[in-house]
Amino acid sequence: MVTQGIDDDGKEKLLGLYNPDSTGFNSYKIAVEELTFHSNTLPKPSYLLTLLIGGLAAVIGVQIRTIHRFVYRACYVQDMNIHVWWPWYVMRPIIGFLLGCTVVLLAQVNLLTVTGDKSSLYFWIGFAVLAGFGTPDVVDKLHQLSITLFGTKSSNESGNDAELVSNDTNADPNVDQGGGK
Repeated sequence: MVTQGIDDDGKEKLLGLYNPDSTGFNSYKIAVEELTFHSNTLPKPSYLLTLLIGGLAAVIGVQIRTIHRFVYRACYVQDMNIHVWWPWYVMRPIIGFLLGCTVVLLAQVNLLTVTGDKSSLYFWIGFAVLAGFGTPDVVDKLHQLSITLFGTKSSNESGNDAELVSNDTNADPNVDQGGGK
């Protein structure tokens, strides 16, 4: 298995294998040039791999935020009610994974506009980590996008999910009392 591309020295060795005065040398030289170029071009990761890595990267982002907010609520504010909020802490990594896959997919098909090097796997990792970290905000944006694409809210829908949480007497451990997430 080749782990690195063909450098100029390797290209010269390949060209030295064929007599430059013989017929067909020009096509051989072109073939060596193409081989050298393609050997130094990184393959684009598969689409499924990009989605999987996007999901895993979003889990990293969501866990950073979850740990931070848990420590803040449990240690500093000291109002953590684990009996109420345990489903949130259990489900949040799963939500983050699915959200990471979703935002990568939507950005790849240009339903979400993002700028950057979309061919780089590092771009998608960073994008998904940020999406995972901002899970509540990203879910709200996806909700707005779906309303834009598919129509208005139904009459039985009260609106933003954050409104439901803010009306609850047991405030979300991931939302500051001042309204910040």
